[in-house]
Amino acid sequence: MNKCLLKHVIYMTKLFTIAFTLQCLSMSFLLAFNGNAQVKSIEEVSVYLSLRDVKVKEAFKRLEKLTDYNFVFATREIIDSPLISVESHGESLYYLLRPNLI
Repeated sequence: MNKCLLKHVIYMTKLFTIAFTLQCLSMSFLLAFNGNAQVKSIEEVSVYLSLRDVKVKEAFKRLEKLTDYNFVFATREIIDSPLISVESHGESLYYLLRPNLI
């Protein structure tokens, strides 16, 4: 019984060694490249938009259709927000989305 157990341990050790070696060798084939999530920055995208008294969620949906950007936000954060009005005549998306500093 002891010899049988020892044989299984040795067999499993050999399998582990072979698998580990193959994994190390295959890791050398992985390459990393730089990626861009978006091609244009938000400062380069012009937006023509006119919205009166709409919910923030609706405004983001309209911006997604116009700009091909995707906006991610927590619905619970904007559920009680007041209605907004947006007027943009070709300004950049950055200018439109920046917080109003008074």
